[in-house]
Amino acid sequence: FELIIIDNTGRNDCKEQSLTNRNPATGMNTPSRGLFPTVKQINSGLPENVKIIKNDTPQNYPFSLNQGIKEAKGDYFLFLNSDSYGEKYLENMLGKFNLFENAGIIAPLTNKGEITQKIYNLSYEQNNLSDFESFSNYIKNRNPETVNLTETEFIDGFCMLADKKLIEEIGGFDTRLTNLFAADFCLRTRLKNYKIIVSRDIFIHNYQSNDYENDKEFKFLKTKWNMNEAPYKNISELKIEKYSDENLYFPLDYNLENIFLNYLNATD
Repeated sequence: FELIIIDNTGRNDCKEQSLTNRNPATGMNTPSRGLFPTVKQINSGLPENVKIIKNDTPQNYPFSLNQGIKEAKGDYFLFLNSDSYGEKYLENMLGKFNLFENAGIIAPLTNKGEITQKIYNLSYEQNNLSDFESFSNYIKNRNPETVNLTETEFIDGFCMLADKKLIEEIGGFDTRLTNLFAADFCLRTRLKNYKIIVSRDIFIHNYQSNDYENDKEFKFLKTKWNMNEAPYKNISELKIEKYSDENLYFPLDYNLENIFLNYLNATD
């Protein structure tokens, strides 16, 4: 595998120190509320399969994801937010592509996020992740004779494993969206007849779920896809009536100078 880390802090001093808080799972100071140590610590001994890309100016999250796509060489891309924590899950997620025909995205269960992914009764301490390993193993082994896969329409963007073939057909994440980029990505995935699967035997903790409470982005998404009117923030009830084929593919090298201008014009 290869690991591509996007240092999106836009701060020169992050090579020497972390930016915000101390990660309770590892006890290390971590940049941008994530699980990584400082960039200096990482750079002190990088293996060949690890690459760090530093943005001098902070960009939004989907822009960073697209940077990773352009550098990646594998057949599957795991998009993982830095505020996530899991144990021994990647091989399990990869195996799910062989169990579900035409799967485009595999996603885990989590403590926050979309209803199809969320577990409400948690038996571990979320502040310091004590007993997380035993809870994760419980989720993995609770139904060993059952294929624990659920098809869904939308997933949270904090952790998703995508097939390279899907990326080649729909491109990257829409950088005009900061919060609803995953919803747009899921729409394009389904319109290309790929399936979105939640693996119910994989659990990954997420410190902060995606924020859907953004009226401008919600309006932008409905305008882009010519959607019906749906209750505010109720993503699952949005239905596409007709759309332009041009919207199915989002280029990785989208003209960044026009991102916010187009976004504001579309949502006025």
